[in-house]
Formats: sequence, C-alpha cells, structure tokens
Amino acid sequence: MCTESFIINVNSNRIEKTLSYKYLGVIVEEKLTWQEHCKQLCCTICKYVGAMYKVKHYVNIQALRILYHSSINSRAQYGIIAWGRAASCHLQPISVVLNSAMRCLDTDALLTNKVTTIYKMQKILQLKDIYNLEVSKFKYKYSTSQLPATLTIILNSLLMFIYITQDKSKLDNLLYQKHVQSQVLK
Repeated sequence: MCTESFIINVNSNRIEKTLSYKYLGVIVEEKLTWQEHCKQLCCTICKYVGAMYKVKHYVNIQALRILYHSSINSRAQYGIIAWGRAASCHLQPISVVLNSAMRCLDTDALLTNKVTTIYKMQKILQLKDIYNLEVSKFKYKYSTSQLPATLTIILNSLLMFIYITQDKSKLDNLLYQKHVQSQVLK
C-alpha cells in the first residue's frame, strides 16, 4: 500500500486532505465507514425523541406522528442510499433510538407491545425497511430512465467497470434484469 501523499490544486488553490467532510448533510469519511455520520445522526434523532417524550402527555397521537415523521423519519431517510449499508455496529444505535421513538408512539397503556408490533400498528418502516424502499425506488428510476442523464452516465460507467473487472455473469444478470424491467414497463 502506498502511503505517499499527493497534492491537488484547483485554480492554483491547494485542496487539503481531510478525514471526513460534510456534504449536503451527509458526513463522508475517507474510508467510507459512515461511522461519523451514524453517530451524528443518532445524536440528532435522540434529541427529537426526547422532545417527543416531553410533549407526549400534552398532545394527541396524530401530533406525535407528525413530530416523528417531520423531525426523525425525515432525517433517518435522508441519504440512506449512501450510508444505509454501513456496518451493523454503526446502524444499531440508530435503530435503538428509532425504537425508543416507537415506544413513545405506543398507544397501549400497559406498554406491553413489542417494538415490531408498534411499527406495524403505526404503519411506520424500520430502518432496514427504509433503506430497502429507497434503494428499490432508485433502482426503479434507473430501470425506467427517470434519473438525471449525468447520473445515468455515471452508473452505466460503473456497470462497464464491473464488466471489465469482475465476473461477466454478474453484469449479464444486471443487464438482463434491466432489460426485463424495461420490457415489463412498456
């Protein structure tokens, strides 16, 4: 592994190397572990869960659901296509905090419901399901050519890279799936 550093200049301005950078609200790290982003997201969501518990006795369940969706779910969903496949040790704390929010939405006075039951009763997706939904929406947009042209060019280049560097059968499978999806939608 080469440890030599290199210098990048743009218009005579030197670009400094950083370990992480916040771009459009998503913290991107040098090694793409998503650890820092997950920690930050967990802290942010935790504050809103605390607010939900403070107002729980003063508002109805619909107001709590609005608070959940506007302050918590929207943050959990944002950029999840990028960071949603992080190591489970980074995602687990987020799931725990989201589960705590679900407990706040529990309408059972005895609080005997399991968290998975509360998610179902409230018709709210768990973190892994949010990720799967967003990836599925992205795949659909790609297969129906609804993504911006620049992004489609980048993805097609990546597919070509896969073709050149990896097992040809994987690419053939991807291209076949795209072909079948486009035929079904016609």
